[in-house]
Amino acid sequence: MRRGTRGGARSADRCARTSRTARWSWRAFPRTALGMAIGIVVWMLPMLLSAPMLLFAIDTDIVAGIAAPCRGQAGPLRAQDEFWWASTRGLPSSVAGNSAITHSTASSSSGPLTATQANTQDGAQAGVQVEGQLDAAATTVSALAAISWKRWSAESGWVDASLEEFLRGADRGINTIYVHGNRIANTEAERRARQVYQLLVDAADDEPIRMLAWSWPSDKLPGPRLDLRVKAERTYAESVYLGSLLAQFRPDDRVSLVGYSYGARTISGALHLAAGGTIDGATLPIANTPRMRAVLLASATPAHWLLPDSFHERAVEIVDQMLILYNSQDAALRHFHLVEPWERPRALGYRGLSDATLAQHPFDERVRQRDVFREIGMAHDELRYYASPRIIDEIRRYALFGPANSAER
Repeated sequence: MRRGTRGGARSADRCARTSRTARWSWRAFPRTALGMAIGIVVWMLPMLLSAPMLLFAIDTDIVAGIAAPCRGQAGPLRAQDEFWWASTRGLPSSVAGNSAITHSTASSSSGPLTATQANTQDGAQAGVQVEGQLDAAATTVSALAAISWKRWSAESGWVDASLEEFLRGADRGINTIYVHGNRIANTEAERRARQVYQLLVDAADDEPIRMLAWSWPSDKLPGPRLDLRVKAERTYAESVYLGSLLAQFRPDDRVSLVGYSYGARTISGALHLAAGGTIDGATLPIANTPRMRAVLLASATPAHWLLPDSFHERAVEIVDQMLILYNSQDAALRHFHLVEPWERPRALGYRGLSDATLAQHPFDERVRQRDVFREIGMAHDELRYYASPRIIDEIRRYALFGPANSAER
């Protein structure tokens, strides 16, 4: 009986403890549920914010926070060098009869703006409009003549120039064409082109460099998704304009192209067109193309576009060397598929070309690529590329026609 009494007491005690535990758990449930909800929200917050916010931050410093210091701060031109400006701001923004929406810019084709003009222009951009269609003249010299051409003079600053003047001296040195990314105003486009120039001359010999800043209408539009999709559409017309210019060079000329994000997309389209390809029905007369090299930084281009039977399939045909620097941690390009939902592609600047692609297609040794996430991190920030000594060295060797064999295959 005593043993049974003790067993009964222990059983009652366990039952009481269980009851108290149950009562405590029920009383604490509101606090527990609240804690769980807060934990889930905190855990999911980066994912909830990353898709819309980082998608909308393409080609801005929002993702990067404070821009990284750039090693190539703008300095004076060397006596043997030239600095040119070509602006397509204000020109038609569609090809083959497909209209596109662009922003209205009162002085968009007048070349680089002063800081006061730029601030006034940025404040005035509150709407969008449908511009004209690009007709067949887009593949002729007359279309290039419609572009605003300027040349930098040490005595007078920016002076009006022409396509003929630019092409006349193309054999005097290396012609380097820089194409900026999205959401870049005129003044910022000039500043970044000068930084790229400075990066090159810091390691160049006495050979002249003819720097051309290619300025296209990339000012921010109201509505993030509209902005990105309109700019993606604009690259078709920009490829036609730039491809028309490449077709005007002589076979002995040397041309290097450096582009970031949508600028890199414009470059691969221009190369495809200059090689005899077609973009939205636009073609160029077959011509003897110059020696060309291309550097594509964080390219906002579907990765499969360089493959056979795709949009930029012939881009590799006419380059001596092409360098693709991609970032597998790029927080903005990670969501690139949302910009073009009908394809949902991966960006070339996020994944690069797969090993299988490089092995199956005839890219030979002309295409080199490297993942730069260790230098850049998660930022989609052009200036961080210019803060990396290794990336600077690679850009120099490709753009200045040096040995181009250090990047990973």
